[in-house]
Amino acid sequence: MSSNQKFKNKIVIITGANGFIGRNLVSSLSKSRTSNWTIRALVKNIAHEPVLKSIGAHSVYECHLPDKIDLNCFNTDKDSEISAVIHCAHSTNSKRSNYDNVTGTHKLYELTKRHSEAQFILMSSLAAHEGATSQYGKCKLLLEDKMNLSQDVIIKPGTVVGHGGLFLRIKNLMSRMPIVPVFFSKAHGLQFIAIDDLCAAVENILITKKIGQFIVAHPDPTKPIEFYRILQKYLKTKNYIIKAPGELALLATVSAERLGINLPISSDNLRGLRDARTFNSTDDLKRLGIEPQSLEEALKKSSF
Repeated sequence: MSSNQKFKNKIVIITGANGFIGRNLVSSLSKSRTSNWTIRALVKNIAHEPVLKSIGAHSVYECHLPDKIDLNCFNTDKDSEISAVIHCAHSTNSKRSNYDNVTGTHKLYELTKRHSEAQFILMSSLAAHEGATSQYGKCKLLLEDKMNLSQDVIIKPGTVVGHGGLFLRIKNLMSRMPIVPVFFSKAHGLQFIAIDDLCAAVENILITKKIGQFIVAHPDPTKPIEFYRILQKYLKTKNYIIKAPGELALLATVSAERLGINLPISSDNLRGLRDARTFNSTDDLKRLGIEPQSLEEALKKSSF
């Protein structure tokens, strides 16, 4: 079948579909006003199937990279094609990180190229850069290095604002902690992106078949202490926000983790804060047709 042939059914596969970003992509892309995609959701636990189907997934498949992936997710007929594979899944298990994430992504990439002509879209992070010391940042950077930007896509979102993910964890912490310590307060500012702006950027890439790397983050960074003050305003909490020594907290967190003690913030989180960099996103946002919401605007839409 010619690669130029028009297919009636364009399929988009999303890994990590039950996660914060993946779940929002399932919902957003299935409701697109400009394209009619069939969304196939890949998850570790097939028990998420009813919820994912209720928000727009056509079908749900088990995917536990790299050991198990239901290859039926790549099935097509004469009227359909796999248009894209959006890889959002990421294991936070520190002991299995390289195996689950690096080996797993390579396996998914290989299967995608073997079974389809789909565009491969890696959901990476601004934490992935040459100066990264966090396991998360270094892992994402390894994955970026394996992508072929003449045909693939790397999306590097800022900290994603929405009702889920990191923001939901921070909200829950601020709701019950009278004192909020701000570590590495003199570090580079944090760049944010609203979840619906990120979904719109992905939709633009799918529609226009763009390739390459895209920084999807508000161009103006927010200092960590200012971020907490803005968040406090929208949560209507009365926390005491104080600057705290980041390196000392990192040492204490590493020691606690060695003893098997789980803390509200991990050593990898702290390394990520310390290593934060600011990136110029203006040109990429313009190419994607995104006028990013400010942090305050995004919070208003997030049911905070």
